[in-house]
Amino acid sequence: MASWHLVEDGAIHSGGGAFPPVLARLPGGRPLARASERFPGASDRLYSWVADHRSLLGRPMPASARRWADRVISGSRPHGR
Repeated sequence: MASWHLVEDGAIHSGGGAFPPVLARLPGGRPLARASERFPGASDRLYSWVADHRSLLGRPMPASARRWADRVISGSRPHGR
């Protein structure tokens, strides 16, 4: 729970370092991917801030979405379903 991880072609990207490959796959995400690659320290700080404030940021989410996320995180429900 300390970080998120992306495994891509055998490489593990964690925290802010996972932003570039994830953003590059999103429609219109390439400019953000390049920016996060160019400024890895800022990407890591942004990731840390969001992770440290996830409870606050999750408050506007519907209760059903929070319950679903809790189940996924706890492993009681397969990811992506």
